[in-house]
Amino acid sequence: MTDARVRFIVDWVLRCLADHTIRGLPEYFERQFLHGLGHDDTSIGESGLLLSGAVAHGLFGNIWLHARESRAPPRADSASSGPDTSRLLSARGGKGARSRRQSMAGSRRQSNVLASPRMSSVHVSASPRMSVVNSGLLGSRKYSIAGGPLDVLRMQHVVISVSKVWCRLPPELLSARIQHMISMEPIPFVLPLRDAFEDSEHVHLVYDGLSAQAVCLTDKVFDDMHLSEEDADEHGFCEKTVQQIVWKLLKSLEQAHSRGMVHGSLRMGCCYFNDPEDLDSLQILEFGLAALFDCPTAVPPAMILSPLEADRTDPVPAYRRDFQCLAEMAFLMLGGQPICSLNSSKEELAKRFRRGAVNFSDKSYAHTTEDAKDFVVDVLRPACFRKNTKLQPCYEVSVYMSHRWFYARRDNPDQLTLLYDVIVMRKYDTWRNTLRLRCNFMKILADHMPLKSIGHLCEDLAKLSATISEEPGAVSWTMVVNHILKTCPILHLLQKVNKAFGENEEMPVINIRDTRQAIEAWRRKRVREIVWQVFNRSKAYNGEMQADACWEGFHNGVLHVWSRPLRVVDIVFPPGGEESDARQRELQAFLKSRKRVRFLELLSKTDAARPI
Repeated sequence: MTDARVRFIVDWVLRCLADHTIRGLPEYFERQFLHGLGHDDTSIGESGLLLSGAVAHGLFGNIWLHARESRAPPRADSASSGPDTSRLLSARGGKGARSRRQSMAGSRRQSNVLASPRMSSVHVSASPRMSVVNSGLLGSRKYSIAGGPLDVLRMQHVVISVSKVWCRLPPELLSARIQHMISMEPIPFVLPLRDAFEDSEHVHLVYDGLSAQAVCLTDKVFDDMHLSEEDADEHGFCEKTVQQIVWKLLKSLEQAHSRGMVHGSLRMGCCYFNDPEDLDSLQILEFGLAALFDCPTAVPPAMILSPLEADRTDPVPAYRRDFQCLAEMAFLMLGGQPICSLNSSKEELAKRFRRGAVNFSDKSYAHTTEDAKDFVVDVLRPACFRKNTKLQPCYEVSVYMSHRWFYARRDNPDQLTLLYDVIVMRKYDTWRNTLRLRCNFMKILADHMPLKSIGHLCEDLAKLSATISEEPGAVSWTMVVNHILKTCPILHLLQKVNKAFGENEEMPVINIRDTRQAIEAWRRKRVREIVWQVFNRSKAYNGEMQADACWEGFHNGVLHVWSRPLRVVDIVFPPGGEESDARQRELQAFLKSRKRVRFLELLSKTDAARPI
């Protein structure tokens, strides 16, 4: 190790220690987090991005799948009767605006490559005075208005919004890592990061766009399994398809690991295909974010079973974590079910992955080749059970890429192309529906129960479990519903998710401790997001706004409906009881006592004051 390397490590550690010391100060989030990204003003309000449209719950924050870059269109007669609009924008924005347009222009050029080959030019009549032509370029539209043509380019981007609460690194180191990810050479099948912006609450990472036809890997597997007989012969899902997907993921990890980088949180939900019929259009999201941000507790349940906590026995970066996630995905796609039961506790999951144990005895793996089974076992095998080798951990992926599963075998060549039977389809459908229903269950309780009620609910369930349940610490769905209805009459909503924990509603499979942690985290996440929605609607990106406008914003409806349309105030202070009314009056008095209010001050008056 060189002297320069030692100085770099010492400087890194000292900066992290200093940042941890001041993290609890109120002024911590009132400073600029991003520096040196090519534009002086890093505010999301100056980026021209419209965060709207389809949104997915990512591992680190919300993923805006089709965020648009909106630019004010120039007038039709601007060339002859007015000044150059672009120069005005440049003069107003200064150096930051010019560099930002250059960055977005580079993003447009890269995104053109992502356009699906099936996206042909289609003419759609928008109105008698305006027609829209969708070109083959992603997000490019040409507007023809009576009186002359007008070209307006609305670029689509994927934007991941991460709360600053989860920043793992100090702002200087965070900016340096983001800048490195922007300027580095592209990694195969990884969606490139193009820019980053911020507001008082979030860091917004701007990526290249996905096509309008893009589909998540979770949904693609489902769609291919349910193709009709005519289409299944050509595009049906089989082990050969799994092999091709896993190979592309390995190619991506090979490039990343050789540079000392890891994905850190690879899963089915972060893989998208720009063209559902073309596996080469694979795009991997959330690459490298595990090194920048801590993993929140409020994540979609069972979206990833591989433990994301750092293992001190593994090398740094966590190369093995990528392999565990890859093996989990391969096992799921081969047989339609996860490595561990979705009702397993966190301790059971950690124990299973620590041992690297996997079971192929289920009949859904009856037609899986032995080579595929050996591949999953080899990837999951812990280092203590492997032969000693001089190969560096960053090049371990080459061993898996040379596995015999990826090379032709003469014995039974048709087994790879054998379409999956109904057993695998049903198991995969059950897994996919369970994830959706459990996520909706968390959202329902987050909308209607404050933290205090959630705590009382879980304490009562724990006492009940200790007296009547065969498994202490676990309760059935029927017990949970009966106790929820005592304080929160939402039976019509709970009936929609009654299969979230299995078909048998009387079986005690709900782990009370893990479920409580998840519900409380989702409650804090929900309250924090809708309180910020009040500031975001008023374009108060610095986290400060007029107090009277803030009170009006609390009586507006929420933008993202989780369970049913509700007002912001009805979620922050769920109706029912004198305590809720008293807290509303307290908040109203607080806002009337001042002219302006800050986001963190307002958040401290809710039950989302603690971390998510």
